[in-house]
Amino acid sequence: MRKLTEREQDTYDYIVSCIKEGLPPSRKEIADKFDLWPSGADNRLKNIEAKGWIRLTGQSRGIFLTELEDESTDNNNPPDGL
Repeated sequence: MRKLTEREQDTYDYIVSCIKEGLPPSRKEIADKFDLWPSGADNRLKNIEAKGWIRLTGQSRGIFLTELEDESTDNNNPPDGL
């Protein structure tokens, strides 16, 4: 994963905190939180996704942390020989 800019890191941290509380934020919530236009929030999310930190589905609240996806994949696929 590539390094995030300071603004991207702030947005990522906000996403993580929302997910820990139960739901990923909506794009509107991200835009409101960081005083962005909705298109600015979309661009920031796409940049974070391009750097490998999240995966977007295009659905409402469709933001997934790639580190959590990697962990669930690792748990479902035991090492060879087991």
